[in-house]
Amino acid sequence: EALGRLAGGIAHDFNNLLSAILGYTEMLLDTTDIEQVHRRDLAEIDQAARRAAGLTKQLLAFSRRQVLEVRRLNLNDELRDLYGLLRRLILENVSIRMRPCVEPLLVEVDPNQFTQVVMNLATNAAEAMPGGGVLTLTTQLLPVQESPEGSELAPGRYALLSVEDTGAGMSNDVLGRIFEPFFTTKPGHGTGLGLATTYGVVRQHRGHISVTSDVNLGTRFDVLFPLVEEDALPSTERPEKRRSSRPSRSGTILVVEDEPVVRRMAERMLSRLGYQVVSARNGEEGLQIGRERLDEIDILLTDVVMPGMSGHDLYQALLELRPDLRVVFMSGYTHNVIAAQGVLEEGVHLLHKPFTLEQLSDKLRDALRD
Repeated sequence: EALGRLAGGIAHDFNNLLSAILGYTEMLLDTTDIEQVHRRDLAEIDQAARRAAGLTKQLLAFSRRQVLEVRRLNLNDELRDLYGLLRRLILENVSIRMRPCVEPLLVEVDPNQFTQVVMNLATNAAEAMPGGGVLTLTTQLLPVQESPEGSELAPGRYALLSVEDTGAGMSNDVLGRIFEPFFTTKPGHGTGLGLATTYGVVRQHRGHISVTSDVNLGTRFDVLFPLVEEDALPSTERPEKRRSSRPSRSGTILVVEDEPVVRRMAERMLSRLGYQVVSARNGEEGLQIGRERLDEIDILLTDVVMPGMSGHDLYQALLELRPDLRVVFMSGYTHNVIAAQGVLEEGVHLLHKPFTLEQLSDKLRDALRD
């Protein structure tokens, strides 16, 4: 838990710095008067920064501070859809058996993160069977009366996903450390973050993951996700907003960001995209500017976590004055701000730091279309 808090804080700070590195590098690469040798150097910087961004994303998953875009889905259908991807990634000497249960298992998960969990567990299992073997993925409905040891599971019904292999197995010493970040039994191969990331993703979904293993016999991971009961599903209808008549590629953006390097980079990007830009250093200043220039602003582009007034609170305050105001949130992570447990509400536009010029442009265009 302590490592998770540390990792989340570090990843958040790094994402702010990487936003500037990637943003300015991209804008330089987009200019025509750069010599080819310098263009190659910039491309190397861009590639290294993107790798660093991937690492911080894994740290955020472990720390359970990433934003989840949850959807209601049938776990069995999602698992079946992954067969083709698994078959392409795993060597043919490993047989893949999928055994979904008959009952539909309706859960609320982030589809991308669920895919990541399955891929991490399946590829780890395949690596434990270099000479071939059997990988079995099973689902079933499991009532939980008491929380497993070391878990905070509430009693109820859960979807159980089991990933089992016939590989080399693990010793008790290894079993006790497999969810630690940067722990690996394969030095020089990978970062040792795969299972730590999986652990964080499952816990953030209010689930539980456990493992059993026998040396020379194989390993089984059991993952629990809480079931959503059909009669308990809330309405997904959203209040209708008055449509804006403004064009989708022009207008004025209010940028609110407490990190100067990110704020300046966002201003440059928006100017490059053809928008007029007004900026503020924090939520309070953003609210003051928003009140003074309410009719001019087309979109609020705001950081989520800031000292004092949060981006979410700022948006709610401006929304009372301007019900048709669009918003795009920026964040290196969110922590109980947009919604409980860092879960992203459906339909909210969120830009993950670090972001590219194209990603910024797409999010703004989507927000203006709403």
